[in-house]
Amino acid sequence: MLKQTISYAAYAILRVSKTCENEIAACLSDKCGIRRDAIRQDLHLTVYRSQTPILGLKGLSRPVQIKADASETRFMVMVTGGEVKRPGIDPGQHLVGIRLTKRNQAIGDIQLLRESVSQLESHAVSGNQNSTTAWKDGFGDRRYQPHITLLQPGSKIGSDLTKIGGIFRSEIDFIEFDLFQVRTRTR
Repeated sequence: MLKQTISYAAYAILRVSKTCENEIAACLSDKCGIRRDAIRQDLHLTVYRSQTPILGLKGLSRPVQIKADASETRFMVMVTGGEVKRPGIDPGQHLVGIRLTKRNQAIGDIQLLRESVSQLESHAVSGNQNSTTAWKDGFGDRRYQPHITLLQPGSKIGSDLTKIGGIFRSEIDFIEFDLFQVRTRTR
């Protein structure tokens, strides 16, 4: 008899406003030549994630008004170490997104939201794991890097992400977030 494992995950996210999401999609398709079907929808930035249920986290949702300056974003391949170009990694065959630099004006707001959620952790929940901090995840990731995934694998974006990044930053001034919410998933 096979033992069935139930996998749980909770994500506290900042949702990109629909207006801003549409502007980003138009920029990527019209200015950068990326197919519309390769551009992701429901854009968001993950503020916090947990692999175990945390009391007080479920159902959390509230409107926000946070702006990230696009000038302090960098394109990256969504693989371990993807912020640095590596031989053998074809960005067009992986998820591609943007990361916010630590100089981004939204970092302070993101860290306050991250702290408000991570305070709900307890050692009983996280077991032997370290607690989540501003730049480190208590559930396995070596470090926290605020990012938004923009493109699906197969986007044929090409290998030079600096070119598309330059176009993106010249066309988009701010990335606007309008909702902070927790999403849960059980498999």
